[in-house]
Amino acid sequence: MAEHRTSDERLKRPRIAAPDYDVAALRRLMTYVDWARDDCWRWLGAHGPTGYGLFQYRDVSMNAHRAMYQLHHGVKLTTEQYVLHRCDVRDCVNPAHLWIGTAKDNNADCARKGRHYEGSRTHCERGHPFAGDNLRVGTQKGGRSIRRVCVTCERLRAQGLV
Repeated sequence: MAEHRTSDERLKRPRIAAPDYDVAALRRLMTYVDWARDDCWRWLGAHGPTGYGLFQYRDVSMNAHRAMYQLHHGVKLTTEQYVLHRCDVRDCVNPAHLWIGTAKDNNADCARKGRHYEGSRTHCERGHPFAGDNLRVGTQKGGRSIRRVCVTCERLRAQGLV
């Protein structure tokens, strides 16, 4: 008797892709790769506005590094799974430089490497500096994400002035 799985369980489990189609797709993908320059395999095909390579796979345009991960490892990723770069080169498609994470992992990786948009802000929206005694690191309600808090603005809010 076949094992019964809920739709949620099926989404968590990577699915093996159709081998014949994927071999052809991997060959096609590799025609757009320059692996001669350095350790990174640079994408030579089309690029999106954010600098990531684009590849048409199974009638869907996707990031080239995501397609490479799926084709190289023979898995189908869910939308909740992000393909992250160890090398931080947006057009690198070297499978050895790619790893799977979540949105939270991606944000933490960006912050750790000093590339997160929040980490680049030096002042709050009212112009107070994010530095010294005026900076407090807190969590949002529910403790899901870390954020920087301007102590001056926090005091003004507590006094009802803003």
